[in-house]
Amino acid sequence: MSNYSAIRAVTETLKSLLDNQMEMNGITVSSGPPDLEPDTKEKRVNLYLYKVVENAYLKNQEIPGEGYPAAYGHPPLSLVLCYLMTAFPDMDKYNKDYDLTVHEILADAMRVLHDYPILTDSMEIPPGSGIKLLHTSLQNQFEKVKITLEPLDTEELTKIWMGLTNPYRLSAGYAVSVVQIESQKPRRIARPVKTRRLHTLQLRRPQINDLVVEPPLPPPPPPPEMPPATARIGDTLTIHGVNFVGVSQQLIIGDGKFSVTPTSDSVIEFVIPNDPKLQPGAMAVSVHVTRATEVIKGGFHDRGELEIGENVVTSNQVPLMLAPQITNTNPASGDSDTILTLEGMRLYKEDFKSYVLVGDIAIEVREPPGSEWDPPAPTRVQVPLTAFAGQPVGAYPIRIRVNGAESLEDDKEFELI
Repeated sequence: MSNYSAIRAVTETLKSLLDNQMEMNGITVSSGPPDLEPDTKEKRVNLYLYKVVENAYLKNQEIPGEGYPAAYGHPPLSLVLCYLMTAFPDMDKYNKDYDLTVHEILADAMRVLHDYPILTDSMEIPPGSGIKLLHTSLQNQFEKVKITLEPLDTEELTKIWMGLTNPYRLSAGYAVSVVQIESQKPRRIARPVKTRRLHTLQLRRPQINDLVVEPPLPPPPPPPEMPPATARIGDTLTIHGVNFVGVSQQLIIGDGKFSVTPTSDSVIEFVIPNDPKLQPGAMAVSVHVTRATEVIKGGFHDRGELEIGENVVTSNQVPLMLAPQITNTNPASGDSDTILTLEGMRLYKEDFKSYVLVGDIAIEVREPPGSEWDPPAPTRVQVPLTAFAGQPVGAYPIRIRVNGAESLEDDKEFELI
């Protein structure tokens, strides 16, 4: 099992690989920061681990063959190690071929990493010696250690060497993946099933084909898909479909759940109640039908016993727009200093945006700054008509929009005088 020593083990493995496979003689392999003064001034290759990142593709994946399908907990930490490989010449023998020697050393080291892109359990150094290349903590891992040449642009190299406060030296970047460190937290595995319950039923899923609101609205032109019906508290929904009858039925409207008795297997009629869970705006309508099922109960090694159970089958969803309702407006006329009052249902909710629409002017429903008008309530709101200063006199239709749903009444007007 790979543990906290995995990162160190990778660095030591790379050092051993370079030390045994480089062709040039007398090359020392080190692993400290490039600006750290080494014990030797001779020619060397330095491997500096400058960045460790998580492998996002394996973040939530258990090690194959080691995790139980029903287990949950902590997958291994999968890492990608980023190394900077730098070549150094003989520091005591500076000559005109100083840079050329660096080129040779770096090319020799890069050739080794190119020849061994994947480090396997069977690799030996030197070949045939019986000495395993991989560190013991990396042996028998599902993910193999893979070495990839990683291009580093000038900006990234500059940042690294500026952080090291050392003059830039010829370097190459390598990414080593995937290095996995297993979690030490215990796994939690669900207990095996000891008693079976097999449900059998004839699948008759309810299906909503149409939703009609009464009183009906003027029919729009036929669209390619079913348009959202618009209704108010107290309106009747008539739902047409199939397979609505069962042991019991529920009509789901938004967050509200209501028991219903279908008129027939294909029709449900429902009066929208004044329920606090039904607020203005778009919502989904569906039918849940509970049906009797036959259940085989028993262990794995007996024939089991037959008993009657229940299962819930859900229909498709259709859209519904629940609109606010205006029952009264006051006053019927006035000027721009007037406070307009609306009474009705679902006119205001603190979490929703509400606007009173007078003509084409939208006035937001809000708390008064003082005592100029009454605070808004679900059944009564007041708004000032100061926005009508300078507007032409005449009759303006009144509507209200709450959470994107607009009232349906078209007989409410305000006369600006």
